[in-house]
Amino acid sequence: MKTKKIAPGAATMESGAKNPPPRPTLAPRGRKTPRSMDEATKAKVAVYKAHIPKLYQKSYVTAMKGRSLRAAINSKCLDCTNWQRTEVKHCPIPTCSLYPYRPYKDRANHTSEGLSFGVESKNSGERGL
Repeated sequence: MKTKKIAPGAATMESGAKNPPPRPTLAPRGRKTPRSMDEATKAKVAVYKAHIPKLYQKSYVTAMKGRSLRAAINSKCLDCTNWQRTEVKHCPIPTCSLYPYRPYKDRANHTSEGLSFGVESKNSGERGL
């Protein structure tokens, strides 16, 4: 009598085992679809949004719906600096995890390696003050 080879863990109709649940489908490019907010979260967002300048409200809502990582980073940086663009540009917190990704920075003059904490200058070899 011949026996069939079955992959480990495979369910068969003869054994009476249930079929495994289907795998969740992903959005295009392997991204998960954004989750919708529950009613309590929507209410909190609406209250908070009322205190945000109108210029940034749309970006904040987009971020809170999970539709854009860029909008989330922009909104967090602006929130941290009291919604002042120039303050984000001159952010004084280089240890922030969002520092390399912050918006409104000078791209020509910015390099993450160029940060100096006053210990030693890389260019001149002299100690900073």
